[in-house]
Amino acid sequence: TLVWTLLFFAILPLVFMSGAAYIRARDMMRELSLNQTQVVMTAQLNQSMQKVEEKEKRLTAQVQGQRFSQELESAFHANRQSSTYAEIHSAILRRFATLNVEPGQNFVLLHDDINVKDTPKFSQFFLLNPDGTIQIATNSNWEGVLITDPAVLDSVKNMHASILTYNLVPLYPDQLILLTAIQYRTPSGGSPLGTVVGVTEVQE
Repeated sequence: TLVWTLLFFAILPLVFMSGAAYIRARDMMRELSLNQTQVVMTAQLNQSMQKVEEKEKRLTAQVQGQRFSQELESAFHANRQSSTYAEIHSAILRRFATLNVEPGQNFVLLHDDINVKDTPKFSQFFLLNPDGTIQIATNSNWEGVLITDPAVLDSVKNMHASILTYNLVPLYPDQLILLTAIQYRTPSGGSPLGTVVGVTEVQE
């Protein structure tokens, strides 16, 4: 009995030491894992933010260009029944197509699709009137469609940035998308005529 008692008290500190070492090692591994996850998530977030900023700069530079500015003013004032509407419509679609290619890269515009050799910067584009009606779009089915979501409509009409939105009906039901919107103002009076919107479909 004495031997077992002495053996017990001899082993007990080793058990506590082993348990403490295991807990310390487990905590260190958990902390290391959390730190690595945080680094990965931070890197992914920074990369995503850089892509969003690139989209905003790209769209802003195009909208503020003198030639596109003139085309936008004509487009927002265009009457669908006008004899010049088809020409204005085609010019806007071609301008949108150039946003999806790098300098010096060729593109081909076929019907409602923008086809490029590299990954497009945007999935779709449209011009939004102040009342929420889509004036011209790379997807012709959207033209004349009224966006009724007040939160999205107010954000898109008045912003100069990007927002994530879900279930933008009837354009993207039950889908997550990124909207990059640049409000267009006339160079002379500065009054807003509408908004140029680039759509990025988010892969889930």
